[in-house]
Amino acid sequence: PAAPEVELVDVPPSADDEQRTAAEEDINEDEHMFAAAELEEICEPQDVQERRRRLRRAIVGKFAYFRTVGQTRGRRWSQVVLGQQPVGEDMLGESLMDDAANHSS
Repeated sequence: PAAPEVELVDVPPSADDEQRTAAEEDINEDEHMFAAAELEEICEPQDVQERRRRLRRAIVGKFAYFRTVGQTRGRRWSQVVLGQQPVGEDMLGESLMDDAANHSS
């Protein structure tokens, strides 16, 4: 049997491709996400799960910070250092479920 014909279609680049290219071209973007002292704090616990939690918090926190300030280029990742201390119980944001319940009424 003959092989089916395949038609090649020129597909325009997606938004993801354009963002990736823009990030690759951003020479002002910090090459390192963490400074040495911050990495030491993240890696300090002996417990693997706690180290993973700290790393996740640090990465998500940095992305949230730059998104909040509206900076999408030239981000200086290693200059934004967020502490690993938990948010106090009396602070807004301590529990997402509590916040949602308090703001929905």
